[in-house]
Amino acid sequence: GVETLRLGFVACSADCHAASFTDAALACHALFHAFKVWSYGRTGGGSVMHWAAFAALLSNGLWSTCGAVLWLQPGGSRAPPFETLFRLNGGAQALLVGSWWCVLAGMLGGLASVPRVLPAVLYAVGAAHALAFALRNLEASFESYVLCGGANVTPPLSSIWLLLVLLCRRHELLSRWLRRGEDAHPLLVGALSGLVFWFGNSGLLMGAETGLTYWTHAALEALCRAAGLLPEGARLWQGAFEEMACFHLFGLLGNEMLFRVYRWLAAAEVDAIRRAATPTRVCNRNGKARARSIGPWLTEALHAGSRKQE
Repeated sequence: GVETLRLGFVACSADCHAASFTDAALACHALFHAFKVWSYGRTGGGSVMHWAAFAALLSNGLWSTCGAVLWLQPGGSRAPPFETLFRLNGGAQALLVGSWWCVLAGMLGGLASVPRVLPAVLYAVGAAHALAFALRNLEASFESYVLCGGANVTPPLSSIWLLLVLLCRRHELLSRWLRRGEDAHPLLVGALSGLVFWFGNSGLLMGAETGLTYWTHAALEALCRAAGLLPEGARLWQGAFEEMACFHLFGLLGNEMLFRVYRWLAAAEVDAIRRAATPTRVCNRNGKARARSIGPWLTEALHAGSRKQE
């Protein structure tokens, strides 16, 4: 894969201080939002979407935490416990992949026009995908894991992005923002995050010798030289900003945009649960009381937002 695509992956064979620092920032960011989403369920009760969003944020935080330690490989030595760390990193990423499928299933389950069987199918797909990816990571080389990770996150994340785009179009969220002067809806912000993520992906696809990674490294080098931190003619070491740092930096911005979607979805579902919390109970076949279904909560939340702005 690496040889076929002619990707150098400087980050895989050199000092990666910038990658470690940016991964630590990603971990703190994801875990902060995980706590916020968890608190929604603590105060108002949570259900499918709430816990799917929490799982996605928590696994994202664990993935980046492992990565922050993983990238501390002086000179690309990959000394122990490097292999153990990157296998753990792969396991956390597999959990994230499965969580993204659950987020997608939770969103579809909140739409009135979606057959009830589709979310159940996606939960099964997500579990199978996460398991297969985790098993694949047990034997993959590090370079293959980096490429394999990118290939495996694409189906669930792209599906979420496509659903966000469709919802934005269906409810005219872009036109309401541009023409009516409304605040950008969180789902619209999430849809725009796809552009940001692909800027970051270009850092991996184009390598350290061209594109955003090269330009950012050159800009940092010029700033250090202008500030007197770098002697004239000296070069800034490659590890100051390489492919993974570029991927992480744009990923941090993209995550902030996507995490707004998670929080809005979790809050909308919790609000629907609160509205459905009445003394009336529905009994199952055994005569035991169960909570009333909250119905198409996502469709109702989007329509309520539209009515509020009219």
